Amino acid sequence: MALTLDGTAGITFPSGSGTQAAQSKVLQVVMTTNNTTVSLSNGSYYSQLDTSITPLFSTSKVLIMVTLGFVGADSAADLAMNITRGSTALQQGTGGSTNSTYSPTMNVDSTHGNVGTFVLLDSPSTTSSTTYRIQALPNTPRTMYINRRGADTTICTSSTMILMEIAA
Repeated sequence: MALTLDGTAGITFPSGSGTQAAQSKVLQVVMTTNNTTVSLSNGSYYSQLDTSITPLFSTSKVLIMVTLGFVGADSAADLAMNITRGSTALQQGTGGSTNSTYSPTMNVDSTHGNVGTFVLLDSPSTTSSTTYRIQALPNTPRTMYINRRGADTTICTSSTMILMEIAA
């Protein structure tokens, strides 16, 4: 199998689509990790996992994977999540809690640490730098802690966002 190198069109792979790498192949990976303990209350957002990627092709998909460690100050706390690309909401719910515009909403164990995992495939349709943000919002007037376990004030986990550009 031969590949074609064209000075204006790029590289064409035998099993590829157009002038980019073969479909469904990972082209690049970007990761942000944060282990700072943060307290959220009264409608404040956690947004310390902002991660940027510059897609190589406008046809590429971006696979977003987030792991967020959190706990509530009490068992009545809920944590609502939202994933954004710039100012565009990508995953946004329609009901279920006082924060009905964010999804998913999770009931929180106030004794042990919780880990929320979110996966989303996006089509940004650009080759410009693109920033993704996971927004975490506790239901008011509850308090949430990111990267912490219950009454234990020591860091018990890290939160991570991974962006993978996938050839499409």
